[in-house]
Amino acid sequence: MAENSRVSKLSEKDDECVFTWKVFTAWDYMIANAETAHNRVAAIVMGFKEALLEEAEKKKVTETWRVVSIRVMVNVIVIALLALSMYIVVLVVKRSTEPEAESSFWRKNEIPVVISALTFIFPIFFEVLGIFEQYHPRKQLRLQLG
Repeated sequence: MAENSRVSKLSEKDDECVFTWKVFTAWDYMIANAETAHNRVAAIVMGFKEALLEEAEKKKVTETWRVVSIRVMVNVIVIALLALSMYIVVLVVKRSTEPEAESSFWRKNEIPVVISALTFIFPIFFEVLGIFEQYHPRKQLRLQLG
């Protein structure tokens, strides 16, 4: 309701109540012929379909920019996550070459544990980010699998 109020205050007077105006002004009460009435009904229905299509196109244009900006943001986050995973792997491998790498159970098994954690956690992040992109699930799966 609040959104409708804001929209009506921000919109031009020509854009207000398009469908209401079509309902109340479309019919010609002077029509006496049945065939003419059927033609007029068909014209009114076509007018409503065109108006609905036009409204959907207006929303689609604004939605397109929103979806594109979300996809750009998600791709930046994905690149950051990939860089983070690369940094973590390089750090762990570097630590494994140090002399005290064999000192404890954790240090001996650090590389496999970290790699397993990355391969377990990061696909979940990518799936959540894929939901934000609003792709079809099949396309999302194809992108995720490479």
